[in-house]
Amino acid sequence: MQNKEKVSQYFPGAITYRGYVSYWDSNLEGLEQIYILKGGPGTGKATLIRQIAEAMTEAGHDAELLWCSSDVRSLDGVIFRDAGLAILDGTAPHTRDPKYPGVRDILVDLGRYWDREVLQKNRKEIISLTDENKALYQEVYDQLKKARDFRLRRRGLYKIRLDERGMEGWLQALLEDQFQGNKPPQEPSRHRFYTLMAPQGPYSFFDELRERARGGCCFLADEPEIGSKVLTHIAKMAQAKGCGLWYCHSDQEPEELCAIYLPEEKLLFWQTDQYPDYEEKLRCKCGDGEETGICRVYRLDSWYRKQINSRNQLESDFLTTAIEDAKKRAQKLLNDNKKIHDKLETYYIKAMDFDAMKKEKEGLIREFLSGGGLR
Repeated sequence: MQNKEKVSQYFPGAITYRGYVSYWDSNLEGLEQIYILKGGPGTGKATLIRQIAEAMTEAGHDAELLWCSSDVRSLDGVIFRDAGLAILDGTAPHTRDPKYPGVRDILVDLGRYWDREVLQKNRKEIISLTDENKALYQEVYDQLKKARDFRLRRRGLYKIRLDERGMEGWLQALLEDQFQGNKPPQEPSRHRFYTLMAPQGPYSFFDELRERARGGCCFLADEPEIGSKVLTHIAKMAQAKGCGLWYCHSDQEPEELCAIYLPEEKLLFWQTDQYPDYEEKLRCKCGDGEETGICRVYRLDSWYRKQINSRNQLESDFLTTAIEDAKKRAQKLLNDNKKIHDKLETYYIKAMDFDAMKKEKEGLIREFLSGGGLR
């Protein structure tokens, strides 16, 4: 799975102040067969998904790796769009049941390989850890909600005047030649996260997306809300021309956009509050390092004025610290929760019949390589 042209990676959901925000449906749209794995922690779901991904990519298929927001080393699913196939973890927090059983969706119950007597011997510990895990998630959401409330309070201290009409006219002139024709898109638009806060710390696949691009624009703005407005306007322009889009959302503000990518045109538009520190600051490069287009950097501060009363500057600094403190507490809670999950896994691992599981895995790999079990 090392070929960057064959493999793409992202998060189909994220842990946010709103709870778990899911864009799974957006990315599963259009598939012919979806395998849904059920079973507790430690039943080998992520390992099975990884092994199927390896077998399919070795056979020449493209793969989209869907990573877990609670553990960036664990796969929650993989999509083989060229084969119309997917396999995914259908347990909480992204619980999924078959919508079209036996027609599109195939349920795979790994729980049938448990030794229930082994689990019953550890009944109290399993229930206690499961409940503790759930309660800690709520604490994580509460801390992220506090961080968000602090952000809104800090934003309210500033007076921002945006020349929205002027900015939209400038974008129209800037990008009028970027989107060609009025054709129907080859695939529907997708919504994803490319960067988020995980138990291991902040994690991002955005550089991989940038390497795919052959052109586009980077917008500098110290107000993410302004950058998101720009990206939303560009998305509307692209959609009007029949372009398919990948919407890259912010895990801090899921309603806002960090970037949009046009897969057919290989154009990337994104926002940042710092000048990109790349070796070639204005050039996009594809995976092999070949210069393939110009990615220009534009400042947005000419279209808005941001002012703060000197009396409010101290409060703004205080709120900035409060935001970071709340995010750090959420990060620690995520890490603590990961340790609880790992401990919970040990009980299920002891109860699993991995010899029988091996036969299941081999059968599923054969099914995928032959085009799926519903053909």
